Amino acid sequence: MTRKRDKIVEGFFEEEVLSVFGRSIAFEGRLSTEFDELKKKLDSDLKDLREKELKLFSDEVEGAFAGKSEDERKKFDQYRAELSITREKLETEIFAKIAGRFKTLSGELEKGIEALKVDIESVKKTTQFFETLARVVGIIARILVL
Repeated sequence: MTRKRDKIVEGFFEEEVLSVFGRSIAFEGRLSTEFDELKKKLDSDLKDLREKELKLFSDEVEGAFAGKSEDERKKFDQYRAELSITREKLETEIFAKIAGRFKTLSGELEKGIEALKVDIESVKKTTQFFETLARVVGIIARILVL
């Protein structure tokens, strides 16, 4: 009787837990997809800019400007500095958007966490109910055996 009761309680508990965690995983999946898309865009744009920026500091490019006038060298240095600043601004903008998106989703995340806590409490209460019921049934069975 005890094993059968334990299996029933375990089965119910497993279904409840899977339901709670299923909702949690679905929520996490949505967040993960959105952040993955932003990250791909960030990585692609920044990779291109970094490659161009690094190329401007290469020996080949430096050598091409070695024999140029001071004005041409200053213009080139300004262009190179502007590119670095533009890349940094892009990084800052992308991070600001990610932070904004996170801030927007943080309320939903907090609600999801609270809902998960409620669901876990519900599972605990249900489990406690079935454990109490099993004890009562066990006592009744012992009484009937006497």
